[in-house]
Amino acid sequence: MQSAKFTTSLRHNPTSAIYGHGWPRLYPFESSGRTLTWTMILPQNIAADVALRWSDRTYRLRVHVSAKKISDSHIRFIRSRVRWMFRADERFDGFWQICARDRKMKTCAELRFGALLRSPTLFEDLTKTICTVNCHWRNTKQMVRMLCENYGMPAPTWSGRFSFPKPDVIAQESEHALRRARLGFRARYIKQLSEKIAGGEIDLQSWTATSDCSSLRDTLLALPGIGPYAANHLLMLLGHYGHIPCDSEVCAYLKLPPGTPQARVEGAVSRRYRKWGRYAFLGYKFERVLARNDYIDC
Repeated sequence: MQSAKFTTSLRHNPTSAIYGHGWPRLYPFESSGRTLTWTMILPQNIAADVALRWSDRTYRLRVHVSAKKISDSHIRFIRSRVRWMFRADERFDGFWQICARDRKMKTCAELRFGALLRSPTLFEDLTKTICTVNCHWRNTKQMVRMLCENYGMPAPTWSGRFSFPKPDVIAQESEHALRRARLGFRARYIKQLSEKIAGGEIDLQSWTATSDCSSLRDTLLALPGIGPYAANHLLMLLGHYGHIPCDSEVCAYLKLPPGTPQARVEGAVSRRYRKWGRYAFLGYKFERVLARNDYIDC
């Protein structure tokens, strides 16, 4: 077994990035205190265990990698993925400027809250997003864990952990087999998307190259299984915060009656968070985080 270490720095608070939303509670992530661990697949289909520790004083991340084989190119790959996951190259100055003028939200500016962790790959974020549609969070956690355990690569340390599966692996499975991961109707959409990605019909990296949020949203809405909620959630993960994913939790937070039509929920959200402009989602999200009224686990 080989190992390697490296460090990287952020401009924003790493604790809020990890504990500010539910993504780090989804497999293959495991978090405890100031340590985040996961198993990921490196180029040449090599599984690696990654353990990351962080400091809120220096905003520095310390990363330890274990695998059967680790090359310099693997370290560069992992470093790029960690920086992507923590949005290391993203600027939140505009968000902090609005927060500084808001009595309830100025803490976000003072502590540099704003980033929210994402997965190492867009395929993982896309699949996990579909697993949040029309279900309870505990079901989302179960679906994601079963996808990893059934189709991911085992950790090189044989610790019982697994990576998130690659799209070509999912594409080879039947819809019936995928339903064994408790995916329900989502199995069809996840298989279709996996086939399109593995076959080159969908270029996920192209999503990161566009600054046209409206065009990107149209692209997302054209995908199998992606409606307004999922599209807005994916936009957030891609760094576009002008749209808020409206689900039952948003409805409850705004004290709207259960079953309120989607258009009315979206209208209420738009009016309440209008002042945040292109940071509307961050205004909504961190308002809940600071009020300790955020739904991140169960």
